Amino acid sequence: MEPLEIVLVLNEPAVLECEVVNAVPSANISWYKDNDLLNPKGSSNLDVQQGGQVLYIPKVQVADSGRYTCVALNIAGNSTRFYGIEVQGELKCLMFAMYLHL
Repeated sequence: MEPLEIVLVLNEPAVLECEVVNAVPSANISWYKDNDLLNPKGSSNLDVQQGGQVLYIPKVQVADSGRYTCVALNIAGNSTRFYGIEVQGELKCLMFAMYLHL
């Protein structure tokens, strides 16, 4: 499955969703960034909400760019969703806006 590519602006919020519908038994949800397990409890910049179905980053930074993976797992199997996140700095956006006004 190809990642959903998202371009975000520096210091804006990001909401990544991992919707799990009717999982029986309920699924355990894990989030990864560049194949490393994320630990939101050890980070002030990440928050996992709605039982793991939402990864919230209140103010994205350039270092938040990368490939995010959500894995929902139960005894029946697993499901995976990928996001490609690119964070652009404010300077690039301002330059683009100035180019449009010329």
